[in-house]
Amino acid sequence: MLWKIDAIRPGSLRRAGHEPPEPGAALPLSILALMVYLLPAVLALTILASLGVDLTGDRSLRQFGMVSLATYGLGVVACVAAGWWAVRAGWLRAASTRPALRDLWVGPVAIALAWPLLWLAGVAAHTAASLAGHEPSGSLQHGTLDLLTAGDRASPWWWAVLAGAVLGAPIVEEVVFRGLLQPALRAVLGPWSAVLISAGLFTLLHVPRGAESSGATWLAIPTLAVLAIALGIARERTGRLGVPIAMHVAFNAANVGLAFAVSQG
Repeated sequence: MLWKIDAIRPGSLRRAGHEPPEPGAALPLSILALMVYLLPAVLALTILASLGVDLTGDRSLRQFGMVSLATYGLGVVACVAAGWWAVRAGWLRAASTRPALRDLWVGPVAIALAWPLLWLAGVAAHTAASLAGHEPSGSLQHGTLDLLTAGDRASPWWWAVLAGAVLGAPIVEEVVFRGLLQPALRAVLGPWSAVLISAGLFTLLHVPRGAESSGATWLAIPTLAVLAIALGIARERTGRLGVPIAMHVAFNAANVGLAFAVSQG
């Protein structure tokens, strides 16, 4: 189906006809992407530490919820500011960043088309791990999913974690990687190079950092890599940032739902 609709055939992204930014926009867009990725997290942790919130050791639901709320709240503000600045400076077209109602249905349809490939990547990762003698320790492959399925849903901090996972993370990550970084790369490279490099960086930044990492496990990395490529193709194919955001929201929401289904067994 993806081949039939000219989404992944050779030359499909060029045939989409979306003009890349001017080469001079590559550096400022890259700097904006780095700022949006780093500054909200640093500022949020600084504010929480100054308020006496203990950020060391194992995080409780309350701690994780506070970090999620502060980080993604400031991140969304930074995304809006960066998008406004990039359009005003002429680095991005307003039409590509402006939300549209059609993104709400195009995104879920696009992730549904990509889902068999995501599933195959997950199956391949689990099969390879089993053949190597490394059976997964649990059925959930992300620390946030573990926290949500085990947490108290009556707590407001549980809802803060859920909002961060389903809305905050997709918005911030898509603005950084598909909204700013991919156009920066596209300004000086071909469309597929921009898609693959931005997807590679997205995947790299999700690699577990230490045994106590609260993010994705190694088994989830192949699926995230395929997801990142799908998001990049959708951004390049439609010329709209709202589509990969809607795709990412749908993907995370589906995984939360599947996590509850698995945990309740």
